[in-house]
Amino acid sequence: MLNRCLSLLVFSTSIIYASVEKYSISVCTTSTLEYAQICKKRILTNSTADVFIVKTEDNKYVTYLGVYDDKKQARYIIKTSSSYVKQQNPFVKILPEDIITIKAKNEMYIDLKNKPEEIKSKERIRVIIPLLKIDKTEN
Repeated sequence: MLNRCLSLLVFSTSIIYASVEKYSISVCTTSTLEYAQICKKRILTNSTADVFIVKTEDNKYVTYLGVYDDKKQARYIIKTSSSYVKQQNPFVKILPEDIITIKAKNEMYIDLKNKPEEIKSKERIRVIIPLLKIDKTEN
């Protein structure tokens, strides 16, 4: 009985905390939106991939190339990308959940300082594991 309860608890906890990781390629980090848009334009001259800009909380603009399900796929895109993208020293980055949520709405510009209200209010479900009393007489 105890083993079943612990197995169920571990299983349900892993489901709650399981998240689908998405990756993107960080191509440019700039100080202004204008420079980020120039970077985006240069990427799009040789690519049909999805390019989007994220304004970080410290007021930097990051230009990303695509959203991928795994690192291998993103690394392959870097290897086969244009010389401009390669010159920028791109790297694969895990996208935070809030960016994935906003990006799912097909946004091309994401401002992390001014997130939509539903993203701000979204809280992680926390599981409180009650202490189990173990009766040693039970086998």
